[in-house]
Amino acid sequence: MEGFEEKLERLENIAELMRDSQVPLDEAMKLFDEGLTIAQQVEKELRNCERKVEKLSNLPDVDGEEEVELEELEHQEPEC
Repeated sequence: MEGFEEKLERLENIAELMRDSQVPLDEAMKLFDEGLTIAQQVEKELRNCERKVEKLSNLPDVDGEEEVELEELEHQEPEC
């Protein structure tokens, strides 16, 4: 499937469609199932990014000095 941002966008689209009272029940159930699958994929990606950040935060810095603390990375956006 597409990337993280595209998955979030699709989840938003699904939520909008499901809020529409004109969506038949069968279609709403299919949308719900799709949304649940995407949400699980996104959650897994986020957990993987979180683990990566935790691992990186415990590596020594480039000069071999002290370890980088997680608090130092909290204000930076992870690139997963």
